[in-house]
Amino acid sequence: MLDLQLSLRPWRPEDAPQLFEAVSESAAELGPWSPWWTPAFDQAAALIFIQGTIDARPKGEAHELAIVGTDGRDEQILGSCGINEIRAMHGVANLGYWVRSSHTGSGIATAIVKQLSAWVFDNMQLNRLELVIASENLASLRVAQKAGANHEGRQKSRLLLHGSTHDAEMFAICRD
Repeated sequence: MLDLQLSLRPWRPEDAPQLFEAVSESAAELGPWSPWWTPAFDQAAALIFIQGTIDARPKGEAHELAIVGTDGRDEQILGSCGINEIRAMHGVANLGYWVRSSHTGSGIATAIVKQLSAWVFDNMQLNRLELVIASENLASLRVAQKAGANHEGRQKSRLLLHGSTHDAEMFAICRD
């Protein structure tokens, strides 16, 4: 892993320029697997995303967090992770993540999935986190496996990404 201190924190409006920069850098890898990404993603779209995360948090609809790396002086946005599609009645939520391209392959995503899962189970009444990953998204599949998520099978035509359906692999991390 890089020589950075990793942390998770809620998004802040002043993060919009760095979020835009991270998404722009990662468009080739992120775009195909992220339904929210479009070539028109700009700083205004980054700010709208951030405001949406701020609004969703107190309602309990989602907890989207910035992945931050600090070298002791400067803070850099390394990606995003969080839980959404929270179904409190059933104790289930979706867990998602992405890391900017210049920092992939360094173990950050795996560490963050473990950290976020532990936080959720310590602080929320959820028992199951689902990771629904396009079958062709090999990098995210490796992260789920390395993070210890249980592979539960393939779901046909589970994801609609940019107008095309994709099979998805269902992984889960459970409280027990």
